Amino acid sequence: MIKISIYEDNAKLRKVLMELIASQEDFRLLGAYENCISIVENCYQSLPDVILMDIDMPVVNGIKGLQNIRPIFPSVNVLMLTVFEENEKILEAIQSGAAGYLLKNSGLHEIIQAIHTVHEGGAPLSPYVARRILEFHAKPTSNKNEWLDKLSEREQEVLKLLADGYSSKMIAEKLFLTNNTILTHLKRIYHKLEVHSAIEAINKIKK
Repeated sequence: MIKISIYEDNAKLRKVLMELIASQEDFRLLGAYENCISIVENCYQSLPDVILMDIDMPVVNGIKGLQNIRPIFPSVNVLMLTVFEENEKILEAIQSGAAGYLLKNSGLHEIIQAIHTVHEGGAPLSPYVARRILEFHAKPTSNKNEWLDKLSEREQEVLKLLADGYSSKMIAEKLFLTNNTILTHLKRIYHKLEVHSAIEAINKIKK
């Protein structure tokens, strides 16, 4: 079971997301909240595997909520689900430790798939967001090779497929390896690059 919490201030959308989570046999909804004022306490009480996180919420917004839990709960995968397409919001979310970034015009099936992908160690991104990230780092610098040199050839191959939007299971099938082997590679990649998520790893080698 994938344990999921929702942070969304729009009551109608929050209800839709709650119903979506409840409709999946392998999902379990821990709670749904209109802001992040109690996110640290919530995580202590029932540690989620994945958080669906809006950005623009009253009192304590999604970026601040993400920043509050990242140092304490590095294993929690925060999937941003927001209307914001601005470059600065995307970059701020990624730099704060978001594990994925979807726009709210994403279909329900895409949200379900993204939850599975992020739980498996992948980095789900809406196509628009993926393009923005590539534009952020269009000009390579000397730091890129410095970080890539820390990775083995196989680890570089896994990370490139991850950046192309493949989930860990898809990478395993493509490379004729087991999913556990890919997850082991991802753990080693995160350790070598000194990061905690797939997006942070992708972002680091593109700097």
